[in-house]
Amino acid sequence: MSLRFANKKENSADFDTKVTVKTSADCNVKITLKDGDKVIYKAEKTSENNFCEFDFDVKEPTLWNAEKPYLYTLIISADNNEFIKQKVGFK
Repeated sequence: MSLRFANKKENSADFDTKVTVKTSADCNVKITLKDGDKVIYKAEKTSENNFCEFDFDVKEPTLWNAEKPYLYTLIISADNNEFIKQKVGFK
């Protein structure tokens, strides 16, 4: 599995987020973005031709910087036993 992540919206504190998941075979894919224990985004889709895209907005996230490296947790799982748990930041 592989993924791509976010772009800051112009003149806004929000991020237009796109996660592209490449799987080894077509399967059911679940994605969850968490801020600690709080779920920010959760969705499920079926991949086609080994790809699946999730588009969503993250409203005013806490920004990452060198002094305060604030991170969220992105969890992607597929029913073909592929799994990613990755810390991600917005800046």
